[in-house]
Amino acid sequence: MKKNYLFVVAVVGFLFLVSCQNIVDPAPGSCGQSGFDVVVSSTTPASGCNTGDGEVKVVSTGGDGAVTFKLENGIFQASGTFSGLNAGFYSITAREASGCEVVIQVALTSVTGVNITNITSMDSGCGTSTGSITVTASGSGALQYKLGAGGTYGPGSSITGLASGVYTVFVRDGTGCELSATTQVRTGMPFATIKNIMNKSCAISGCHVAGNIKNTVDLTVDQNIVDYAASIKLKTGNGTMPKPPKPKLTAQEIESIACWVDDGARIN
Repeated sequence: MKKNYLFVVAVVGFLFLVSCQNIVDPAPGSCGQSGFDVVVSSTTPASGCNTGDGEVKVVSTGGDGAVTFKLENGIFQASGTFSGLNAGFYSITAREASGCEVVIQVALTSVTGVNITNITSMDSGCGTSTGSITVTASGSGALQYKLGAGGTYGPGSSITGLASGVYTVFVRDGTGCELSATTQVRTGMPFATIKNIMNKSCAISGCHVAGNIKNTVDLTVDQNIVDYAASIKLKTGNGTMPKPPKPKLTAQEIESIACWVDDGARIN
């Protein structure tokens, strides 16, 4: 009887394990829990249009271990100083040792020429194209704007009808001086929607809850949903999470998860 009892437990345990697609990836750093942030300490304006003599300095606060910095799509470096810059609107990323990142936008002006002082975006919605971008700029004479290097210049500082994604906007003044700035149009998918999906289909008995299976991520914890967002998107997208016999997610639920992750997986 004792051997039979142990055999039954093993069988039940096996069925329990295969009833749920478990996320057991190595735990990433818990972003947002170390007070990690980055701020601008100083800027030196460029002297004119495309003179390449501007500078931005940023410093980090909080965080774990050594912090590195990068400008736009460049490579990470130990210093938070970036020189030899034209006027423009720049994205600077700071990364702490655990891999968590903070991104800020910095407006670097010029003494003469075009200045982009702000760029804002409105959400597009998930799977729709109702987003927009608005640029605030100054320069000599009438300003013109275009979306992307292949776009056509026009007088409107607001560009509408955009799907979610990363866009570059160009501004040109009456002297021909041109600057560009990059921004992201998000879908605006709220974290509350993703939390509800997790609670309904994944953070349930027999799956991702505390004390359930060794090394299984507890998806009742908001920060865990954020930290494992990429895995959740991948596994819900390919149909392996939740695993049968758990009910499948609807196409809309899968799209909602993908939109939220693509937005940056934020607790918004």
